[in-house]
Amino acid sequence: MGTVSKALSLLNYFSRSQSHIGLSEMARLTGMNKTTVHRMLTELQNQGFVEQTNSGREYRLGPAFLRLAALREATVPRRDLAQSVADDLAMRTGETAHVSLLHGEVLSTIAYAYAHQHGLQVTM
Repeated sequence: MGTVSKALSLLNYFSRSQSHIGLSEMARLTGMNKTTVHRMLTELQNQGFVEQTNSGREYRLGPAFLRLAALREATVPRRDLAQSVADDLAMRTGETAHVSLLHGEVLSTIAYAYAHQHGLQVTM
């Protein structure tokens, strides 16, 4: 795995449940040494892909993703179409529906619609 791949792989550790990750934790998660992880996070930070939190002790995804996501949606509009499909499916079935993309072993939800007819609700 090349240096660019290793640096980009750090981004896969961020999630909704783990939106902030400290240097030591990132090193532990990746199995890389702290110096290497710090160097890669610094490069990602210089390009806007991560930023340090107010305390400066943790990293989170940076604003570069907003620009890239907007560009991607403008050129390949999937979200609006996926949302209309999920809304229609939820309405017709009375069940919660989602549209997700599978990339390798990662499933990424791009749209969802809740069914409001049930007393219990599964949150996406």
